[in-house]
Amino acid sequence: RIPPQQLQAFIQEHFQAVGQELLSWTPEDWKDSPQLLQKISDPKLRAWAGQLHQLWKKLGKKVKPEVLSHPERFSLIYSAHPFIVPGGRFVEFYY
Repeated sequence: RIPPQQLQAFIQEHFQAVGQELLSWTPEDWKDSPQLLQKISDPKLRAWAGQLHQLWKKLGKKVKPEVLSHPERFSLIYSAHPFIVPGGRFVEFYY
């Protein structure tokens, strides 16, 4: 049986945390307050839509160049194009 401390040390030495192969990405056409939101007359609904709109910045990702140069170190297949992740426990795109 392996002592928990030894197992933890092995994991920390040989594995990275989830999502370390990704960088944040903001779409090129991003606008902080798009005109479409101003057309929503209900203030509560407009505020909700604004919060929802802000999620695009949190969910936009691109793959680090290291994934292309060292694919043997990652389980993710390199993509040259940025993408939106589903969120929650899902931090990659699925193909």
